[in-house]
Amino acid sequence: MRKYETVVVFAPSLGEAELKDAIKKVQGIIESRGGTEITVNPWGKKEIAYPVGKNTHGHFICFNFSSENSDLVAELTSLLRITERVIKFQTHRLNETSRKFKGNPKKIAAREAGEDFFAGDSDY
Repeated sequence: MRKYETVVVFAPSLGEAELKDAIKKVQGIIESRGGTEITVNPWGKKEIAYPVGKNTHGHFICFNFSSENSDLVAELTSLLRITERVIKFQTHRLNETSRKFKGNPKKIAAREAGEDFFAGDSDY
């Protein structure tokens, strides 16, 4: 089961009811294509980094979901492209095995062995 995150920016002109309908539509698309464990995180109305069309703001909504069907993302992308209410969107796969940065492994091994990692390097 792969986990995905899709951030969708809806038009700022949408009212509360229209925004809820648009969110339910995207949720329905994900569910109908085999997506499970769907969570919706509204980030609110925010300023976009650069104008898209004539829009400088948008409603940011984050969808997290799981799927075994790898075609789900391609289908979701094609459907979001033709939806007029959507300004921008981005989907990426979440990496469950990401590790926190622990530094250069060679430096750590040299430090544990009591050696100077930079000894003998004339470049430093």
